[in-house]
Amino acid sequence: MAAAGALLCGQALAWRSAPPSIALSAAIGSFWFAGAAVLAWRGVRRGHLSPMRRCALFLMALPAAQEWLFRSAGGGEAALIVYPLLALGAALTLPLRFFLLSVSTTVFAALMWRLARDGWAPFPAWEGALLLGLTAGVPYVVWQRLHLLRRQTARAASVLEEQRQREQLFDPAQPPSPLLFEAPREEQAAWLQVRFRERCRQMLSVLKQAIPQARSCALFLYEPGHERLRLELCIGGPPQDYWDEVSVPVGHGPIGWAAKEKKPCRYGRLDPVRQLPDYYRVPAPVRSLLVMPMMTEERLEGVLCVDSQRAGVLGDREEQLLSLTAGYLRAQLEDLRQHRQIAQKGQELSLLLEASQSLNSRLGLQHRLATMTGLTRKIVQAETIILCLVGEGERRAVVHVAEGDNTARALGQSFPLTDGLVSLVVKNRQPIVLSHLSDEQPTRFFPSKSKLQPTARSFLGLPLILQDRVIGLLLCLSDVPSAFTATHQHLLSILCNQAARAISDAQLHEQVERLASIDGLTGILNHRAFHDRLHYEWEQAQRHGESLALMMIDLDYFKRINDTHGHQAGDRILKQVAALLTKLARKVDTSGRYGGEEFAILLPQTTAAQAGRMAERIRKAVERGRFGQEGVPIPVTLSIGIASAPADAAGPDRLVGAADKALYGAKTQGRNRVVLYADLAAAVLR
Repeated sequence: MAAAGALLCGQALAWRSAPPSIALSAAIGSFWFAGAAVLAWRGVRRGHLSPMRRCALFLMALPAAQEWLFRSAGGGEAALIVYPLLALGAALTLPLRFFLLSVSTTVFAALMWRLARDGWAPFPAWEGALLLGLTAGVPYVVWQRLHLLRRQTARAASVLEEQRQREQLFDPAQPPSPLLFEAPREEQAAWLQVRFRERCRQMLSVLKQAIPQARSCALFLYEPGHERLRLELCIGGPPQDYWDEVSVPVGHGPIGWAAKEKKPCRYGRLDPVRQLPDYYRVPAPVRSLLVMPMMTEERLEGVLCVDSQRAGVLGDREEQLLSLTAGYLRAQLEDLRQHRQIAQKGQELSLLLEASQSLNSRLGLQHRLATMTGLTRKIVQAETIILCLVGEGERRAVVHVAEGDNTARALGQSFPLTDGLVSLVVKNRQPIVLSHLSDEQPTRFFPSKSKLQPTARSFLGLPLILQDRVIGLLLCLSDVPSAFTATHQHLLSILCNQAARAISDAQLHEQVERLASIDGLTGILNHRAFHDRLHYEWEQAQRHGESLALMMIDLDYFKRINDTHGHQAGDRILKQVAALLTKLARKVDTSGRYGGEEFAILLPQTTAAQAGRMAERIRKAVERGRFGQEGVPIPVTLSIGIASAPADAAGPDRLVGAADKALYGAKTQGRNRVVLYADLAAAVLR
């Protein structure tokens, strides 16, 4: 304040003898210096000035005081020394805009003072004031314009950076969200896509705010397989003005041309009728268009577009903002890819874990086949799923699981692997994926000799390979074109590799179980397996309140046959009798070799009288049969004892005892007959 007061006093003393233009210029210059000094003093009071700037203010006060002293003494040479010192102090102290104004007024005042000192005053007072205003105003206007542009650019960049840091989709330092692993595959993909679109929408909104003259902002993503750009998002005007879905071929129109050239394209004077951007559904007054390709190491990722209703208003600044936004969108797109990769890896690990836990929970073959079918349903949406097991030599396959419409008759069918897509899967040992199949020319999936000839628009066949041998086939059919993707194929291949070992182990387990439960000579259940089946059927009968009959069978005079014809002949007769019993029994009945020449048949939901009639048919069939070696018939007869529950026994072991007593009664009565335990008990009571 002291410096400003001293300077004003010095200038006032000079106004008495100076020309009007000189006096006016000095007064205005002193006014600017005074205003700057006031602002500087406020900064000192508030503590906003550094020590260096405070020293500069002190330097400004010294020449101002010197100016006052010289003017008081009547001198005039001090101005040439005062103004440069004041300009130096202003440069160190004042903001840019006040510095420009101070320097301009200082230069003008010094020039006019020098001319007046030489006796030449070229301007009247009003012209000097006008020239001074222009000299001071032009730098100020230029600075204001540059400062405005710089502030807008910095604000847009800072907003975009804050948005990216706050809403970043993927952070490598953070663990992935549990939702990526817990949610189903379709929900994961939808969730990631929605988040990606929301981030893109926010960034495009920021871009439109940074470019006030923009009418619309659009984002296209590149589809490499189709060589086209797909509209992902468009904001700015009413939603009904834009297409929901549109594709632009690369090289077509202004947008496609920028994608082909892979460089920014600026169109300043578009024809709104013939050159309307492709994302507009209705005519719009678009006169300018700026297209920025999004590139990642020479690879096209997409295109970012901004248009305006005014011609030639999208310049270098807008291109810089567009380039900055395109970089952030590329980062978002890369984050989306990484998220999808993480989600896929997580799904693969979850699938492996679930497959391992489910497939190994039980050793049953049918359980593991059903589990594999259920896991397949979680991966693909297929109307029909067929699971086949391939036999030794890879010549035939048997359908073990068939789910879908009109597949009930396919269950259990066997077919040769001679032709059809199924045979190609086995032969090539590679998955086969077909899309857009025609209904007019049906594709042959199964061999021509097979009764299975389904129709579908999409087909996916995968082999189950174990030690370079195809042990099974997984077939998926859908009525929807392009229903199966590369991701489906990859996930199902992982499942098939995991299931191949589990199914092979289940087959080996069944073989071991079969060997442990089947009599090696006759091929029917042995004593242990028959007793296990007896206890199971007993529990079922008790639970449902049904009857259960047991038939004990013994070959008459079998020792005499062995002694007369040899043990080989006896073994042959045992095989033939077992085959005949299996043939005459029902599907629900269970036949077994109880021991030696004794057999047993378990008959669920059967009374003693019904079992007696069936036993009589068996006895007559054996009596009329031809057994033994070819050309040497050996007569064979049977003695049969029958007991039933709950009438004759209250437990499975007692049921066996009752049937054995009835068999003993048949032997004591002369053999070759059927005796019921109830009749034997009644005879004893009599």
